[in-house]
Amino acid sequence: MILVDAMNTESQGLELKRSVDNFKEISKTACAFANASGGKIVIGTGDDGKIVGVSDKELDSLQQRLEGAIQQVSPIPFHKIFVEEKGGKKTAVCEIYPIGQGAFCTFGGIVYYRAGSMNTKLEGRTLQDYLINRHILSFDESRSQAKLGDMDINKIRDFIKKRSPEFAFDETKAQEYLFNLGLLSTSGDLWLKNTAVLFFAKEPARYLPQNEVKLVRFKGNQPVDIIDSRIVRATILENLKEAEDFIKKNTRIAMKIELSCATIRSF
Repeated sequence: MILVDAMNTESQGLELKRSVDNFKEISKTACAFANASGGKIVIGTGDDGKIVGVSDKELDSLQQRLEGAIQQVSPIPFHKIFVEEKGGKKTAVCEIYPIGQGAFCTFGGIVYYRAGSMNTKLEGRTLQDYLINRHILSFDESRSQAKLGDMDINKIRDFIKKRSPEFAFDETKAQEYLFNLGLLSTSGDLWLKNTAVLFFAKEPARYLPQNEVKLVRFKGNQPVDIIDSRIVRATILENLKEAEDFIKKNTRIAMKIELSCATIRSF
C-alpha cells in the first residue's frame, strides 16, 4: 500500500486530491490508469503530499461515490476501494489495476492514458499506435497516410476483374469498391487502410517504405558472391510476381539424353 506523506507527489501511478468536487475526473483518471500501468487515487491528500484527511462521517458516502465513478468506465477496470490511516488521519484510496492485453477502457467514448501525472486523451495517430501496441488493431487495418487519388485505378480494375470476370467496372465508383472490399473507413472522416496501399497504391513505398522484397542469387552455398539481385517495392501482388520471375530466371534445369548402343541398334 502507498502511505502518503510529504515525500509523495503526483506521478504516473499516483493521483492526489484534497477532496472531490467533480467525480467525472475520478472516472477519467481511473480510465487513464487502467489503460496504462494501473495506479492509485488518494482522497484526503493535497498536491504537496500533506495529508488533510477525510472525516469519518464522509468516508462511507465518499467510497460509494468513488465506486459509482469507476462504474462509468467501460469496461469497468478491476479495482479496490479502501481506507488508509496515517498519523491519525484517514484517506480514501482507489487502487486501479491495468486492463489486460488486447483490451482498452473508455470514459464517455474517449480513450484516456496516464502519461506522467497527466490524463491524456488519445486520438488520431496516437490512438492508432496505442491500439496496435496492445494488439487490438492490426497493422493491415490501421490508417494510412494515402489519399484516394494515390490509388491506381487500373490495379483496382484488374483485381476486381480477376474476382468477378463478368463485373462491369465503373471508374467513377472506385471509392465504393474500396469500401466494399473493407479497405476504406468512414469513421470520423474518410481514410484508407494500409491494406489498400499494399494492394492498390501507385507508389506503395512512398507511404510504407518497409514494404519491399530483396531478391538475391549467390554463387554456391555461401552468401558471399552475388550473381544477381533485385529490390522490389511495388504492391503485394506485383512483389510476388517479381519474386516468381526472379526465381524462374535464376533456376536452371538442364537435361541430357544419352542413347545406348542397344537403343541405336533398335532403329
